[in-house]
Amino acid sequence: MRTRFLQASTTISRLQDACRVIWQTLLIYLAFDKYVAAMTMGFIVLFIPLIPRTTDNAQKLAAFVNDEPALTMALEAMTVRPYGNPGNFYRRSGQHGKPPTHWGSLNYAGFNYYGGTYLGLGFVAFAPLYALGLPTFPIAPIILRTISTIAGLLSLILLYNFAKRYAGIAVGLIAVFVLMTDSSFIYYTSIIHPDTLQLFFGLLACLVAVQHVMDGQVASLIALGLLSGLVQGTKAGGPWLIPMTLLAVYWGLRHMVDLVPSRAACLQLYIRRLCYLGAAALLVYGVSTPYAFLDGYYFASMASMWRLVSKGPLGEVNFLTWLKALRTYWGDVPLLLTLVAFLRILLQAYKGKCPPAFGLAMVLAASQLLWFGSTGGLWVVLGYLLVAFSLGTVVTVDTVVRALAVLRHAGRYLSWLYPTAVILLFAVIAESRWFTLASHVLQLHMSDRSTTVEIGRWAAQASIPKESHIVYDDLAYFDPQLFPNSRMHGRVLAWPALRKLQPDLIVLSSTIYEAPWYAELRRTQHLSREDTYPFSMRLYQELVDYEIPGPTAIPGITLLKVIRPTSPPVFVLPSYIVWLQPHLTRLLGVDATQWVVARLSQHAAWMSYLAWLMRNALGLEHALIGPTLKVYQTDLTAIHGPGLSYYE
Repeated sequence: MRTRFLQASTTISRLQDACRVIWQTLLIYLAFDKYVAAMTMGFIVLFIPLIPRTTDNAQKLAAFVNDEPALTMALEAMTVRPYGNPGNFYRRSGQHGKPPTHWGSLNYAGFNYYGGTYLGLGFVAFAPLYALGLPTFPIAPIILRTISTIAGLLSLILLYNFAKRYAGIAVGLIAVFVLMTDSSFIYYTSIIHPDTLQLFFGLLACLVAVQHVMDGQVASLIALGLLSGLVQGTKAGGPWLIPMTLLAVYWGLRHMVDLVPSRAACLQLYIRRLCYLGAAALLVYGVSTPYAFLDGYYFASMASMWRLVSKGPLGEVNFLTWLKALRTYWGDVPLLLTLVAFLRILLQAYKGKCPPAFGLAMVLAASQLLWFGSTGGLWVVLGYLLVAFSLGTVVTVDTVVRALAVLRHAGRYLSWLYPTAVILLFAVIAESRWFTLASHVLQLHMSDRSTTVEIGRWAAQASIPKESHIVYDDLAYFDPQLFPNSRMHGRVLAWPALRKLQPDLIVLSSTIYEAPWYAELRRTQHLSREDTYPFSMRLYQELVDYEIPGPTAIPGITLLKVIRPTSPPVFVLPSYIVWLQPHLTRLLGVDATQWVVARLSQHAAWMSYLAWLMRNALGLEHALIGPTLKVYQTDLTAIHGPGLSYYE
């Protein structure tokens, strides 16, 4: 008994030491300086006002992002028995297993496969408020969005201080700007999703791994295991952490070389330490996602999702597809510079001079790309690579800035060249990326000016009967008080589903039929049969090309309305650019002038578009943003005659 007590006491002591390491790491890498303060203020102004948007009810939440209502439902499901299980509404039968009436026809399955870290944090804040009688809407989605937003801000601060510590302030500022202007980062920071929380824990795990390499202590080793468990519990991110953790534990053994008598003993110590790390990771994974180990539902849903994403029916998606998408998104020059930076680190490692921080960062970035590129067979989502983007940017920018450092030796009177070159580097990056941040944030602020909301206003004004059964395939909003029989299908709408649902109206959204993976399927899929149901695009092949309201070639199907965002006015080249062009030609030559004029014109067009959005932001007559929505009236009795083949 005494031995067991001592073992338990030692385990608790080690866990306390590990938590202390994590806390000290947070204190170091969440430090504030004037740049962090300015960044935080700018972040607050841009993102905090976005948190309460579209949280009026479940249907409005579902009108913009599919995952948001599913995760909100999971959070509310944790408030019924067995408490804390987000799958309660997904799988259980009986009174407590059904979502409350405010969810209407919305229902989901399997979203608890993400893990419990994100929802667990939300539950800690939501459960007491729910117990006091506060409603799910808007409280629950606001809490979950707040977690996403705060995690995004903390990730930026971690990234800045990491770069500042190992590469300098300039590299930190550039890396933060690149991440903050990344469309995926903006998206995940402003919606209900665990990706920014996973980004935060992933970066923190890298920093603790660096600490373990520096001290080789068991405390930092267990701390790394705890964070690995949190990453796994947030969104199944444990696998892409494995290469970095293996390397960190191996490098950490350098502190034990003098205490280990042989290579065999060193190998035993290495394996023992990996066991400590794995046990800590499993412990935290179990604590963050306890319901996974109470029955088989969690792992069954994860296995089902794995089968879907690892080999999807939407076309050939492989590692080369991911690389092509990466090249399209970043461009050849940045990717080439990243490759050079990684080769530089590998060369330093070969010479035994590799900085541990950058070595681990490179391995983590590469392993995340390799993991998703080799296992993501359904579609390409570059937003899954936020950790790789963050750390890869630091390593790449550090290499470029170090190359520019040769300008410091240009001479006494040319000492200004180095800071000027660094400023120009930042200017070049900002010049190509500022519009992404400005346009995405502005459009998020204008959610009520979207086609997804306008379609509901149109239906009310067009005197669509209140009892009409309306089915929309993806994103649209019909006020549940005005149209109680409206429902979102939430996926591709195929003829068999249409036969089952028997709608009066259907709405087809360009978010589905123009999505790259579905558009390719729509182009290549045979019309002769219902291919790969439920991913059949046959209904779309037969209906979405109609643009003018009226009967279609399908008996019983009539196009009622096409709702698309208002097009901005035709851009006119500003007079100052026209005046400037001949003067630049004399100064720079024809080719350089054409490049400058093209860039100035692009920025003028961007400014014109943003100004147009802001001028029209307060009007409610027409939608300014959003997908194209096509509304069809269906007479199923007409189809059941000669058109029965359309169902089969």
